[in-house]
Amino acid sequence: MTYLVTATEYIAIDGVPLSTPAWVTTDLTELLDGPENRGSNLIIPRRPGAVFRAKVRDSKTVNIPIVIFGDRDPENNVHADPRQGLVDNINALKKALFLPSYTSARTLTYYRASGNVETSCQTTPKLDITPIGPTSARGVLTIEIPSGVLRSTTNTVINQWVDDDTTFSIGVPGAGEVIGITYNIPGAANSLTFTNNTTQQSLSFAAPITTGLVINTVQYTAFDGATNVSGGIQTGNTPFWLPLLPGTNELRVQRPGGASVAMSITFKAVWL
Repeated sequence: MTYLVTATEYIAIDGVPLSTPAWVTTDLTELLDGPENRGSNLIIPRRPGAVFRAKVRDSKTVNIPIVIFGDRDPENNVHADPRQGLVDNINALKKALFLPSYTSARTLTYYRASGNVETSCQTTPKLDITPIGPTSARGVLTIEIPSGVLRSTTNTVINQWVDDDTTFSIGVPGAGEVIGITYNIPGAANSLTFTNNTTQQSLSFAAPITTGLVINTVQYTAFDGATNVSGGIQTGNTPFWLPLLPGTNELRVQRPGGASVAMSITFKAVWL
């Protein structure tokens, strides 16, 4: 099906736009809100207040109102019977939102003037439909975003020359901490210590490196060429594999015995 998009700012679920002649979302404001924090401060008996403990962002659920029409289909073809057209459009929308048993998530893309963003989400065909008239109805899309955030649809790629001990600064766009990153540090070296001086967090690999390390912090994998060396990665001051903060990050790469090489840092900016 070729959908006719009727808005400049809209969302799509796995490529199905939710602003067409058959249906249109009326308020995307909840997508602009940030997630709650998850975690609790430490309560000590007989001590007033609580002791701060680090927290992480939680998942979030957004409710997006939508209006469904019966006079035209999503391609802008006229329905001969608008009442039947309403039923057909509701069924088509539920089909687009149905989460098949073979997958745990769909991709939500938010097209907006300030830059397109996306996230993995879980949807439901339950729309809480209420009638407006015989050929139109309103409903509510309930969308769960497990990560709690939206990410840019395009990668940010930062290239930097490093030798045996190099300190440099990078600018990270977005508004949230970036946990999903690919660090590609080519070339042989005796070991690797990679430190974010801004956060005092680190990632290290103590064994000799043959061809270079490709570190994927989403999948928690590290490869030296074709060899999986993930078990050799150690972290300092963080359970994650060297996240980045929005804004300026000062990074230090130590590669004893390593020659000068061009490394890359690839990620999608996070927007809360």
